[in-house]
Amino acid sequence: MPYPQVYFAKGSGLRSVVDGLLRQIGQEPQIAYETEEDSVIAGLVAHGFGIAVVPYMEMLLRLL
Repeated sequence: MPYPQVYFAKGSGLRSVVDGLLRQIGQEPQIAYETEEDSVIAGLVAHGFGIAVVPYMEMLLRLL
């Protein structure tokens, strides 16, 4: 992937889902940060530390 990613930590249920999606398109993540907290991922992305694939989070609507 050409962009750094803020990624769910190993052991997170969504980690395997995102890994699988990237494998399907022949990509490997360029992981900048790993965390287990949705809100931390949202904050890091909001501050320009990378991109992320996340589940629906109502808190993201407030950032728009």
